[in-house]
Amino acid sequence: MQIRLDDASLYAALLQCLRGEGCIAYYDHEKGAIEAILPHLFGTQEAEAISSLVARWQSDLPDTQVEMRD
Repeated sequence: MQIRLDDASLYAALLQCLRGEGCIAYYDHEKGAIEAILPHLFGTQEAEAISSLVARWQSDLPDTQVEMRD
């Protein structure tokens, strides 16, 4: 899943959160986005789980805009 934030200073915090929850996640400089996968899930289950993790992280930052793509 590809994740973009409107505030570039928050990428490190989101990466830490995702990695702490078992995601393989890295910042892709060419795309300007985080690439994240959950290695034990596939398809819609993976997308839903990552979306849930991002939403939980974002709950402390309600003004932050997040864009996600499969």
